[in-house]
Amino acid sequence: MALCGVNMVKNMKKMIRRCPICNNEYGEVYKTIKMKLPQDVKLPDEYDVVTCENCGFAYADVDATQDTYNTYYACNNMYSADAALKEKIVDIIADERELFFENNISKNAKILDMGCGSGALLTKLKRKGFDKLFGIDPSQESIEVVQKHEINVQRGNVFDEIPRELVHSFDIVCFTAVLEHVYELNRCIEQLQGYLTKGGLIYLSVPSVEEFGKKYRPLAHYCNHEHINYFSSVSLDNLMRQHGFDVYLQQPKEYDGEDSKNEHEMDISCLYRYVGKEVKSEIKKDYIGRKSILNYLELEKENETKIYNKILDFIMRRQQKIIIWGTGAYTLQIIANIPQLSERILFFVDSNPLKIGKKIVGKEIVASSNIMKVGREYPIIICAIRGAKDIEKMLHEMNIENEYIVL
Repeated sequence: MALCGVNMVKNMKKMIRRCPICNNEYGEVYKTIKMKLPQDVKLPDEYDVVTCENCGFAYADVDATQDTYNTYYACNNMYSADAALKEKIVDIIADERELFFENNISKNAKILDMGCGSGALLTKLKRKGFDKLFGIDPSQESIEVVQKHEINVQRGNVFDEIPRELVHSFDIVCFTAVLEHVYELNRCIEQLQGYLTKGGLIYLSVPSVEEFGKKYRPLAHYCNHEHINYFSSVSLDNLMRQHGFDVYLQQPKEYDGEDSKNEHEMDISCLYRYVGKEVKSEIKKDYIGRKSILNYLELEKENETKIYNKILDFIMRRQQKIIIWGTGAYTLQIIANIPQLSERILFFVDSNPLKIGKKIVGKEIVASSNIMKVGREYPIIICAIRGAKDIEKMLHEMNIENEYIVL
């Protein structure tokens, strides 16, 4: 669907991934993201951050398929990582959503949580008296956790064929912290609608591109191998209205600024009601996403330079191998952008048991106990967007006196 009055912009390209909202094939490039992924991860390790020339949606122009991501997420989930900090954040977010549901949704509503993870939201809703609950998740480990709470749950993902008994059977479908990971957005929304009763509601929550930079995080926090869609309220509404949904109720934001600890305060959270595809509206040009991306990248450029110089200074003044603690997206991007770093790495350390034994740039990921065995004399780079203070605490508790820096 074309928009009138669209001006040509600099650095245009024909995109590999057509716009996931309007299917346009041309966009403006803002940044190339490079990563060094673990050897078993079959996702692309490079893509451009773009905005669609037609509708303005900001997203990753990544050369992949939905099946590629389905396979990845079936083997990688946050709960199985057993990361206490992540679980704490999930719990805080679930508390806020529980309150929103309690104040706005009937206890008799039949609710599906698609991509339910460890069931944080479902268990809280159950305690509040919601008893018609169902969960679907691609991870078997997550399924087993939810089952312990005596909640109906089954393994699968949003793109699976809808079981006959679940077709058009739910009053509300929750799809939170998932849409930013989805390659085929239009097919995804069509699938979700297939679970809804007539006039049913979809509850969506996605990171807001409008908040990038208001609470500073490194680029890897926003643009990485998992986060491939960057929504503003305009682009999210554009997507939903193309499928017959209109805004029913928006969850208020309570952004507290730089000192706030709640990640969800950077989210757009909204209930959309299905009103029928016959009321499909015109796509509105999203200028907010473009402006937000540009403003954030300008801020990030200065911070990125400081971090890279800090790393180079650290390794150049020490003619020995180093240990990197943390193997998240932040580490993966730093390694890709500082070629000198790879040859100096002795090994990586991570607390996620699923990562132990895997390799990045040919170097093994090991448990922290390995520092005690073979790494006591080597300097450490702590590379974690969240959890750096927890890692420092672990170093002290383990009586590890290696020199280290925190990025």
